[in-house]
Formats: sequence, structure tokens, C-alpha cells
Amino acid sequence: MINKLVLQNLINKYHLGIVQSVNWSIKNKTILIDFMDPSKEVIGNVEHTGFELEDCDLAVFDTKKLQNLISITNGDLIVELEKNHLIPTKLKISDPNFNLTYRLGDPLLIDKVGTVNVPEWKNKIPVEVEDLENLIKAKKALGEENNMFIETTTNEDGDNVCQFIFGDEKEFDSKITYQLPGDINELGLKMPFNSELFKSILYANKDMDTGTIYLTSTGLMKLNFTSDNTTSEYFIVRKVGEDF
Repeated sequence: MINKLVLQNLINKYHLGIVQSVNWSIKNKTILIDFMDPSKEVIGNVEHTGFELEDCDLAVFDTKKLQNLISITNGDLIVELEKNHLIPTKLKISDPNFNLTYRLGDPLLIDKVGTVNVPEWKNKIPVEVEDLENLIKAKKALGEENNMFIETTTNEDGDNVCQFIFGDEKEFDSKITYQLPGDINELGLKMPFNSELFKSILYANKDMDTGTIYLTSTGLMKLNFTSDNTTSEYFIVRKVGEDF
């Protein structure tokens, strides 16, 4: 059996409101989901151990539809496969009241997730749950404003810090700055990122036990989270054509 909340949290960590089609790879009760959004702005993976389903590869074409089905269930769920010539064709989900069927697709028809040339990370910023909540509040406070700059600098005490600046960089526009300490070895970085995507990732990982943000001068950010039996990893590229 698989708990509804565990399954929902797992899906939320890759869906982010924008990722629909993925392959679920399950082996030895560990599920691994590699994903990439349509614009290729974020690439990542989610892994969860203790996933009670037989070894298989499942093609989930419409994650939103699967989410909607799961949302009406309660508690622990029985999750089974329906197969045709040993190939999974349907995901069967049931609780004491509901019996649901979700039609699976062909894994070969889902776009292959790209690879990331992982650099040497010279800037590492640990985050707590409170930081995630504060960063989400900062993004929400400016409504539909989608600009966010990340800057490495020094604070008044001379310590190296990372600043998350929400809002437009124009002198008279509203903006919010949130500051975090970290192991920062490259000062003077200032790069624009998609604040809506950033917020979605933080929101999906509010159940984290540990979290870390990594930055590189080439314009790549990595976010890494762990919670219970789950790890999630996201690579985000800086916005192109926007400077300060």
C-alpha cells in the first residue's frame, strides 16, 4: 500500500504545475522520476524509497489528470498494474470507497530528459523550512511580478551572503530582498531567474528535512532537498536576455 499524501507529495515535486509527461522507473521498491519542463528551463529528478510497487517502467502522459484522480481518495491506497502481454497499460488505485483507473502510455513516446554538465559548485547556501516560507511570501507579495535576481555580496559585518531580490531592478520599482549566509566563494554574481518556477519548487518541498541551494557563475542554480525517504534535485538556468 502507498499513502495518499506520500504519493501526492512525490508527484508535486516533479509536476510543479508545468511538467506533465514523465516516465516512472521502479526497481527494488525505489521509484526514480527524471523530468524536464517543456521550455527546458528546469531539469531534475525525484527519488523515493519504500515504494510498494513491482519493478516496472510507467509512462505518465497527463500528470494533472492523475493528480485529480488521486485527490478524491483517502488514507492508504492499493496501487496495482493492469498489463497487456506483460506491458503495463493501466494504473489501478483504490481505497475503501473508490476504485480508479489511469491509462498509461508508451514510455518510448515521452521525450528523453536532457543531461546537465555539472560544474564545480563554488557557492553553497543551506536553507531551512522557515527560509522556504519566507522566500515564497516574498514572491507572493509582489503579485505577478516574475523577476528575481540572485546576488552574492557581503553584509554590514563583512560576511559573504546571498541575496534573493524579488521585483524589477529599476530604481523606483518595488522590490524585496531576502538574505542568507552560506559558503560563498564568488562575490559579485548577479543573475536573473524565473521567480514563479523558483517559488513552485520551494512550495513542493516545504516538507523537507534538509535543503541546499548551489550557484555557479555560468548561470546555473541547483536546489537539493531531502525529506523522509525522498530526495529531489532541480537544475535551473538563468533567464536569457535580462540583465540589471
